[in-house]
Parts: sequence; C-alpha cells; structure tokens
Amino acid sequence: MYNGPALQPEINSLVVADRLQLAAERIGAEESDYGPGNYLLYYLDRGLVEYYAGAYPKSLRSFEKAKQRFAELYTRSLSREALSWVANDYALPYRGADYEYVLVNVFQALNYLALGNVNEALVEARDLDSKYRVVEQLARAAKRSRFEDNGFARMFMGFVHEATNRPEDRDSARLFYQQAAEVYGEYYGGKYVPRVLQERLRDLDSGVDESGKAVVYVFQLAGFAPLKVPQIIPIPLDSGLLTQVVFPKFTQRYFDTRQGQVTAVSSAGVSVRAATELGLNIGELAVKDLESRKALVLTKAVLRPALKYLVERKQKENIQKQFGRPAAEIFGLFSSLYNVYSEQADLRSWQALPAEIRVARLVLDPGKYRLRFEHTSESAALVESDDLGEQELLPGQTCFLVTRGRR
Repeated sequence: MYNGPALQPEINSLVVADRLQLAAERIGAEESDYGPGNYLLYYLDRGLVEYYAGAYPKSLRSFEKAKQRFAELYTRSLSREALSWVANDYALPYRGADYEYVLVNVFQALNYLALGNVNEALVEARDLDSKYRVVEQLARAAKRSRFEDNGFARMFMGFVHEATNRPEDRDSARLFYQQAAEVYGEYYGGKYVPRVLQERLRDLDSGVDESGKAVVYVFQLAGFAPLKVPQIIPIPLDSGLLTQVVFPKFTQRYFDTRQGQVTAVSSAGVSVRAATELGLNIGELAVKDLESRKALVLTKAVLRPALKYLVERKQKENIQKQFGRPAAEIFGLFSSLYNVYSEQADLRSWQALPAEIRVARLVLDPGKYRLRFEHTSESAALVESDDLGEQELLPGQTCFLVTRGRR
C-alpha cells in the first residue's frame, strides 16, 4: 500500500514515459496535491521535472523552496518525532535523505550552468560545504554512517570551479578533487575512483595548461531511482489480537541504459569520442542510506505495535469485565483491523531522480562542433541516441551538457 503523495505515482509515470511537458504542467498545480507533510517532496519532484523539461528558471525557484524547507526540517522536531513512535512515520513531514539533501545543490548548479551563469553555480558549491558539516554532525549524534555522497558532488563542484579559469578557483577545484578522491576511496573500499577525477588531479598537480583548448563535460542521467516497497510481517498476539511489523526497503527499477559515448564532430569533419564512466550510483546510495537508518526504523516498527498491544489488551480485559466476552471479541476485531491499517511503512522518496549519473570529458580545439550521444546497454548495444546540438567553442571555455536516458 502506498500512502505517500497521491499525485506522485502519476508524475513518476509521466517522467518514465518521457512526457516531461505534461509532467511539468501537472505538477505545476497546487502543492496541496501532494498532501500534508509533503511540501519538501513536492518541490524536489517539481524542481527536477521542470529541469528535465528545460524550464530552468522555474526549476530554480522550485529548488530554492526545497532548500528552504530542507533547512527547516533537517533537524528533527522532537514533538513530531515522538508522535511517529505512537502512530507511524507518515505523522512526520518528509525531511529527505542525506543524499537528497546534497543532490538539490547539484541540480541547482546544473540549472545555473544551463543558463550560462557559472558564478551562481559556484554559490551552490559553497553551500555544499555547510551541508556536509550538518550531515556529519547529525550522523555522529545518531551513531550511524553517512551516505550523503560517494564523491560525485565534490568532483562536480571541482569541474565548476575550474570552468571560471580563475587561479583562486583552480585552487578550490584541487581541494574539491582531493576530497572527492578520498570519499570515492572510502565508499568503494579503494577499488574505484573515476578516471576523469584521477586525470584532473594529475593535470593540476603537474601544471598541464589547457587554456588554449575547450572542455566539454557531458553528464548522462541513466535509468530511474529505486522505489520503496513495504516489508510486512504479520504477528498474532494473545488475547485474540493481531498486529504487524512493517518497514520499508528499496527495490531497483530496471533500465536498459548502462553506458554511453559522446562524439564531437568538427566543421572539418574530425571526430573526437569519449565514453562515460560512473559518477554517482543513486540507486546504490539510496539503499545504503536507508540501511544506515535501519536500526531506528526497525525499532520503531517493533515498538509501535507493542505499545498498542499493551493498551489494547488492558482495554479488552476491561470491556470483557463490564460487557462480557462478545463485546470484548468485537473490540479485539476492530483493534486488529486498526493495527493492520495504522502500521504503514514510510514509502516516500524523491522518485523523479535518475538511477545513475555518468560523466565524460572531451578536450577539443576551439571551433564549431556537432555533438551526438549514444546511450548503450551493458553489452554496448545501442539503446537510443541524443542530438546534443551544435556548439561554438572558444579557447578556455568549459561547456556543460546533460543527456537523459529514457529507457
């Protein structure tokens, strides 16, 4: 049973079907369509759908509202938290996961880059620093692992800093790259650091000069983020009462696109190609983030029915003493029905996200280029292609392009 925003499955279906303009129009209605407690989730979905649809100014406004709501909700309200121990987590407003907290800045920066505003994209990079400190403090207080990022956001913000061609920003880029390499190393146990990140660190350390070249970054958004489903364990109790323990888990959604390749063809007919590599596996990150909260989720899922049972057993005993066994049995039946209905796992998540973000980097001579992207399967079979348009590239220019796999 899905007890989240009633409109969200419809928006999710439209995004999967690539009917982005219709999705943007539909979600652009009243935020109340997402229901009480889902203000943040509404603006996360709305901002990303508007970004997909190319409505960058609208997306900027929606993500700003999401960021404001994140700031309000990211530290818990104790009174509402207490209520979730008695009822269920839907009693709490949706406050988002650590990785969602960070990805708002990534997509907001992409909005600014699409509008040609690198300086505003840099503001998002600075905002990330403060967010990382907040996540670290909360994770330490809750004694759990942090899964706000696997290194991608830091690497991406390094790209943005380098794009200004200012010496001080190159120093900041190097710092972001170093942090990214450390986080990737920790996340993958030292087994994976993106090649593009290794190259950027090496080139900056060795003083490689690319000022006479143009750089193109292509970000491939592949697949669809996983969805939460309920895990249900029915529990028969004595006194004829029935309850259940319910907790969420993520299930991955299938998608064909697993790789990609960008081709830039110059006006002289010279082709340069680069394959994408994994920058961020959002599906994997979501699972790990939820696992890091599992102890609290399971504790609440077990204790809520236990607390209800203690109250209901006492009430049933009192009813039997006053009104007899048939009345007590009727009370037990309705109590069981209430227990089963009220115990619901919180299945809310940012469903409009892609499953993966992959990245490719091209270094080109200045000039006019036609860029094309091929989305491919794990076996390198062509899934779909995307015309990225024509670009007039100048010396020292950095261009950021995004392509979205729809299958």
